[in-house]
Amino acid sequence: MEFWRTSIEPPKWLILATAPKSVPFKDIANEWFDIHSEKIETITANSYNIILKQLIKYWGDIDISDIDSLAIQRYLNDLYLKSFAKSTIKKRRDMLAQIFDYAIYKNKLNHNPHNPAKYTTIPAGASTKIINNAKDDDIEIINNSVNLDFGFFAFFLLYTGMRKSEALAVTWDDIDLDSQIISINKKIVYNDNNPTVVHHLKNHDAERTQYILDILYEKLVELKKRKKGLCLFPSVYDSDKYLTKRMFRTQWGNYAEQTNIKITPHQLRHSYATILNKAGVDVKTMQKLLGHKDINVTIKYTHTENEQLINAKNKVDAYLK
Repeated sequence: MEFWRTSIEPPKWLILATAPKSVPFKDIANEWFDIHSEKIETITANSYNIILKQLIKYWGDIDISDIDSLAIQRYLNDLYLKSFAKSTIKKRRDMLAQIFDYAIYKNKLNHNPHNPAKYTTIPAGASTKIINNAKDDDIEIINNSVNLDFGFFAFFLLYTGMRKSEALAVTWDDIDLDSQIISINKKIVYNDNNPTVVHHLKNHDAERTQYILDILYEKLVELKKRKKGLCLFPSVYDSDKYLTKRMFRTQWGNYAEQTNIKITPHQLRHSYATILNKAGVDVKTMQKLLGHKDINVTIKYTHTENEQLINAKNKVDAYLK
């Protein structure tokens, strides 16, 4: 026999030793999250963790190698049939794609090592989530309840359009009443219950200066006369410290119960945008005031931009009178 012509199969023990072992989806997903969560902010990690738990609930003990693109597409279609928003479906698919990328990198797939999530599509009929503005009745209640406990927080959001996390971080040092300006330069994120100040915002353009509307300026002047401490929305125990997560939820919940309004802080940001639009403020200036990432130039660099924003402020003041 000519052994040099013979094809010799590797021993079975070597095949078993080098082949990836069966790995439940939940194990590789948790391993991916433990590594990935160290690279992102706590608030982002918390939102990722919610999606991860939902994926693990569905895929949990299934061998990750047995999950193919058809199975994932059925999962996405099922979300669509349950009326999940397009953005929600996309977030779950994107996370699946990241988990499979990690599984491939770690050689955890037993066969056909490709990313099945990348061969799926978002169902065509999936709807875009629409956040409604506060109703006219709610806005009237907010205007009339500004002196209630935490009523000023709702009022402040309505007439600045700030994100909740930005508003909670505002201090009196950020407010220049003489120039009628607020500097928006930080936000609050929560690690469990405890507030942490983050001095970089969602994007570069989110750091901005905003001219205070007359309707808000009057309330800030009144508040400044009787308020002590550093924080605009302080802890119930120390006016130099920020609200904890539980304190915020309690105060917002009590305010909503007292006034019987059913809105979220983020809806008030959208309502502010609607006020700007109805007042005739152009879209580009609106984007600057809201701190959206697609703004080309921020408000603090040129005299022309400041004039545009002062003009926008005057238009809104005239509209609200």
